[in-house]
Amino acid sequence: MELSWILMKMTPCACGLAVLALFGFRPLSAQGSSPRSALAAIVHEATAQSEVMSTAHWFSDVYGPRLTGSPLDSMARVWAMKRMREWGLSNVHAEPFVFPWSSWMTERFHMAVRAPVPFAVTGVPAAWSIGTDSLVKSAVVIASIRTPADTVEWRGKLQGKAVLVSPPLEGYMLAPGPSVVLTTSMLDQMVRTGEPWHITHPDLASPINRFRATPEVKGPRLSALEATRFLHRQGASLIMRASERGVGGNVDTGVWWDVSIPQVSVSSDDYSRMYRLVERGTPVEMEFEIRNRSSSAPATPFNVLAELPGTDRRAEVVMLGAHLDSWNVGTGATDNAAGAAVMMEAMRILRATGLPLRRTVRLALWSGEEQGNLGSSAYSKAHLGTMTGPRGARVLVPGPEHSRLSAYFNLDSGTGAIRALDTYGNGAATPVLERWLRELPLDSLGIAHVVSVGGQGSDAAEFTAIGLPAFEFMQDPLTYESVSHHRTADTFDRLVPENLQRNAIIVAAIVYLAANHEALMPRKQ
Repeated sequence: MELSWILMKMTPCACGLAVLALFGFRPLSAQGSSPRSALAAIVHEATAQSEVMSTAHWFSDVYGPRLTGSPLDSMARVWAMKRMREWGLSNVHAEPFVFPWSSWMTERFHMAVRAPVPFAVTGVPAAWSIGTDSLVKSAVVIASIRTPADTVEWRGKLQGKAVLVSPPLEGYMLAPGPSVVLTTSMLDQMVRTGEPWHITHPDLASPINRFRATPEVKGPRLSALEATRFLHRQGASLIMRASERGVGGNVDTGVWWDVSIPQVSVSSDDYSRMYRLVERGTPVEMEFEIRNRSSSAPATPFNVLAELPGTDRRAEVVMLGAHLDSWNVGTGATDNAAGAAVMMEAMRILRATGLPLRRTVRLALWSGEEQGNLGSSAYSKAHLGTMTGPRGARVLVPGPEHSRLSAYFNLDSGTGAIRALDTYGNGAATPVLERWLRELPLDSLGIAHVVSVGGQGSDAAEFTAIGLPAFEFMQDPLTYESVSHHRTADTFDRLVPENLQRNAIIVAAIVYLAANHEALMPRKQ
């Protein structure tokens, strides 16, 4: 992002301060640091020395995808810690947590149809499923195992077969849907109604592929796990499912059940082609090789922590965070190398500017978010507290840092520009946040709204669950849900550099104000 872009968007006063920043202006004390002068210093550092895209490159191009507990997840963690130490951050360390699955990654994947005519098949092995010892050749069959009657029909007929288990798409989706930018009217509507944008504007929501209708099942029905185990017992060589989202060869993560049999999520194009051939009586022969590296014992993932020490209120903490893990498709760029890179860049900016921070600022790069916020949940239980007791009568058992955490800020919505702060229903914090946006003024950077629509269900939820103030940076959706989220298209090419640079400025400015606010942030009642 060019500095001139920031100068054009800022008010005249802020513009003049940004020019001062350009020529080396640096606030030297808390007394001499007005919010606007602090923003000027942040803008200068972010535009003159930005490393956010370099960080995103390392996380995605070099160490992606970063499945929790995988070798690439570990390498990304080590690199991030080394980089933050080079920047001069303090107390850089990693905290392990318990994880039920092994270290796993795919090292070689090949799939192709050999007859009736050769063609390559695009797919992604399901995470943690087993691979093959060599190249396997199989006939392809359609076998939807939904009821006990289906198991009777297919018993003894699946040995060595590659099985298509889901219906094909009913119709082809020609485009992934519009690139969504949150307008002022949409944000105003979210403030008024408390509803997320995709509820009030369903016409803009990500289109959903429609699968061919299947007959309704009456009576007993098998679970997906039971069906997969049946296929395994019958000696099937491979399970294939149609990718539920994406066009043009884009493939999502699929699902994994009973990982003792090879499973692959296949692009809707190739899956439908194989399905039509088999359904119309043309025999299909295919070959595949899946080489996975897996540990024999559960992996030990880590959260990464780093700090900027505070001054007179250093025992109190303001946290910012993003999850670093991803699924095993694409390179995990928008989900969530972008968020991790922005949060690291915000810390680098605050360290480089030397802006005074009364409270300690702590960064967390979480792992295990994709499996249910496992990393942030473990951190919360170790440091902040837990809820105990029966449903409806749960009580908080506070941890050693519960009373000292002022706020947590989370980023996990892709590469879109930050447009609002979501309070997770913490109405008491809304006036404070609105005042900050006016003081800086951050509307010059496109953020002027505070909403309460319940967040994204990401790591911030672990903080709100125990009564702590947690806020989600709401971003322009762009094509996050329709193109990149959990799909092979989630690569560095989806990232928008000017948005990541601008987001780092906003995060650094908000965290700066939180660290120097006169009181702890109001807590949700």
